[in-house]
Amino acid sequence: MIKINKKAFTLVEMVVVIVVIGILTTIAVVAVQNSRRGVRDAKRVADIKQIQTALRLYYNNVGSYPELASITASNTIAYNGIVYMSDFPQAPTPADGDCNSSNNEYIYSPSGTNNSSYQISFCLGGQIASLSQGEKCAIPNGIMTTACSGQESSSVSFTKFHNFDDIDGKYPYGSLTVYNDIFYGMTVEGGTNNCGKIFKINPDGTGFTKLHDFDDTNGRNPYGDLVVYNDVLYGTTNRGGTNDMGTIFKINPDGSEFTKLYDFDNTNGSNPYGDLIVYNDIFYGMIESSIGSIYGTIFKINPDGTDFTKLHDFDNTNGKFPNGDLVVYNDVLYGMTKDGGNDDFGVIFKINPDGSEFTKLYDFDSTNGRDPYGSLIVYNNVLYGMAEDGGDNDYGTIFKINPDGKGFTKLHDFDNTNGKWPNGDLVVYNDVLYGMTKDGGNDDMGTIFKIDPDGIDFTKLHDFDNTNGSNPYGDLIIYNDTFYGMTSYGGTYDFGTIFSFGF
Repeated sequence: MIKINKKAFTLVEMVVVIVVIGILTTIAVVAVQNSRRGVRDAKRVADIKQIQTALRLYYNNVGSYPELASITASNTIAYNGIVYMSDFPQAPTPADGDCNSSNNEYIYSPSGTNNSSYQISFCLGGQIASLSQGEKCAIPNGIMTTACSGQESSSVSFTKFHNFDDIDGKYPYGSLTVYNDIFYGMTVEGGTNNCGKIFKINPDGTGFTKLHDFDDTNGRNPYGDLVVYNDVLYGTTNRGGTNDMGTIFKINPDGSEFTKLYDFDNTNGSNPYGDLIVYNDIFYGMIESSIGSIYGTIFKINPDGTDFTKLHDFDNTNGKFPNGDLVVYNDVLYGMTKDGGNDDFGVIFKINPDGSEFTKLYDFDSTNGRDPYGSLIVYNNVLYGMAEDGGDNDYGTIFKINPDGKGFTKLHDFDNTNGKWPNGDLVVYNDVLYGMTKDGGNDDMGTIFKIDPDGIDFTKLHDFDNTNGSNPYGDLIIYNDTFYGMTSYGGTYDFGTIFSFGF
C-alpha cells in the first residue's frame, strides 16, 4: 500500500501522484489481461492438438474422417462403440484480440473424397510460439499459419510454373535453393554450350533468369544443389574442368564473378554427384570414385578453394560409391554409400570432421532396403532416410536409425502404386515427413508422399503425369508453408519442370 502524507504535497504533486498510480494500475491490469489471454491461447492450441489426435485414431481404424453427424450433440467422436473423444473441447471465452464470438469456436469440417481430410477453424488472440494472432486452420498434417480456405484440404494445389527448354537448361537433377526470397538451381544439360546452367526464379514463377552457362572449361553437368555461404553460392560439377573430372565453383547471386575454385584430378577424387555442406566455415563433400580410391572418398576444402584434404577412402568393406550428401549431428558427419558393405547393398556411416574415427553403423541387406542414392536427415535426434531399391517389393524403403547405429527400423515399403525408387531426401514439415519417388504411381512417372515419423499414415499426395513433369531426382523444399521442387523430365518439352504444391 502507498501511504500519502497530504500535508507534504502540493496540489500539483497530488495530481502527479494520482496519474502515476493510474498508469501503474493500468499496466498491472494489462499485464494480467495478457497473461490470461496467453493461457486461453495455450488452451486453444492444446485443444486442437487433442482433437487432431482423436481424429487420427478414428482415421486409422475407420479409413476416413468422421462426418459432422458422427460428432454427436454430446460432442463425442465415436464409431461402432469405440469412443475416440468423449468430450469435444469448447474454446475458452472471452474471445481475445481480433477474434470474435463467431470465429472463437472450434469448427470442424470434413473434406475430400470419402472424407479423406478435414479442416478445423479456430482463432488465437495473440502470438503463441510460431503461430501469429488471428484465424488459423488445423489439417491432418498440423496447424497452418493461415485461416481455412474453405476448399478441400485433401486436394493438393499443384502448380507447374516453369517448363525447361533447351535454352533455359534441361534435366535438373538437383534441388532448389532459397536465398533472399529467390530460388536458385542448376540443370545438368542445356544452355548456350549444352553443358548445363545456373538460374534463378521467383517463387511465383516470374523472373526466370539465366545466371551462368557452363562451358566445359569451368565445369559441366552439375548434378547437385547450390549452397549459400557468406552471401555467395557454391556448387560442384560432375564433369568438365582442367581434367574433365569435375569442379568446385562459386558465383554471386546476381550471376557475377563466377570463379572456378578447384579442379578434381582423380588422385583426390573425380565426378562428384552430391552437394557440398558447410560446417565450421569449411566445405565437406563426397566423391564416387578416384584413382587413389576406386570406391570413393570424403573430402574437405576451404571456401576460397585452398587446402583440399581427402579425409577418407572407401574400401568396399566399409562402403563404396557415395552418391548423396553428408549431414552433421552433434559435431559428427553422417552419410551413406549406395554400394559396398557386407552384402554390397550400401552402408550408413559416421566420421569426425577431421577424418578420424570412421565407423560403419549399418549394412543394408536388401530386406530393409538397398542402394541409397539420397541423404540422411535428422529429426528429433533420429536419422531418417530412404533406400532406392530393396524392401518387400524391391521398390525401395523408408527407414530410421539412431545415431549410434542401433534401432534400425523399416518404416515403409514402396509398392509401385504409391511410388517406387526414391532418389532424393526426406523433408520435415509440421512433424510429418515428405518426399518423392522418381517412378511409380498412376502413370509410373513418380509421386509425392507424406508419412509420419513412426511409419503410420503413409499417404500418396500427387502423381506426376508427364504434363506437369515426371521423374523427380531431387528433393522438396519448403518456403512460406508451400512445397517447391523440380522434375528431371516431363513438361512441355520433356526437359523437366519447376512446381509448387500446398494444401
